[in-house]
Amino acid sequence: MKRKGSIATLLTAVALLWACAGTPGPGDGGYPFNLGGTYEGQVVVEGQPFGVEMDIRTLAGGALEGEYRVTSPVEMAGPVTGTLAADSVSFTLNYRNPMDGCDGVLDGSGTVTDGGAEFSGTARVDDSCGGYLGGTFSFKR
Repeated sequence: MKRKGSIATLLTAVALLWACAGTPGPGDGGYPFNLGGTYEGQVVVEGQPFGVEMDIRTLAGGALEGEYRVTSPVEMAGPVTGTLAADSVSFTLNYRNPMDGCDGVLDGSGTVTDGGAEFSGTARVDDSCGGYLGGTFSFKR
């Protein structure tokens, strides 16, 4: 009889721990929209496509960090930061265009596919030479 009581107590404790653990959030293992790894894609600003690679990862609480590299038609690189909440992503990257010397900030916001293999959305660029410019982005791992 003692053995049945011990097994029942153990099963109850496991069930309570599982229930209290909840579902994983952004940055936790098993969260379906975490971004992580190398993504290749394109940012199109006012009809001009830019080839871009990003090495990013989702930190606990949904913060994003990483590096970006523009590979064409010009080469630029720098840090990228952002946030992930549910399947929504937002990120910011600063740049200095070596072709024209213009500085700027690109802010992107969009959605992430289940599994984190792709993300896409709209971009807004604040360029020191061109002012505010609209665009889109699309990335795949």
